[in-house]
Amino acid sequence: MENLVPKRIREIRRILKTSQEEFSLDLDIKKCTLGSYEEGRAKVPIELIVKVMELYGLPMEDMFDFIFDPKYKL
Repeated sequence: MENLVPKRIREIRRILKTSQEEFSLDLDIKKCTLGSYEEGRAKVPIELIVKVMELYGLPMEDMFDFIFDPKYKL
């Protein structure tokens, strides 16, 4: 099964209408690292997932609920 967390990270960034550069600065990571996460070339560390959700005031379940919902579409 495909890992959907990278797509969800990208989707959150796009919903927030922020660039990869701005988002990576907020998260204190390199832009190329963020690109690797969004493209699924690198695994997204749980610490970064927590940081994203806390930084933007999003409930943690928003990152994972959709994975098990067959009606969810990216």
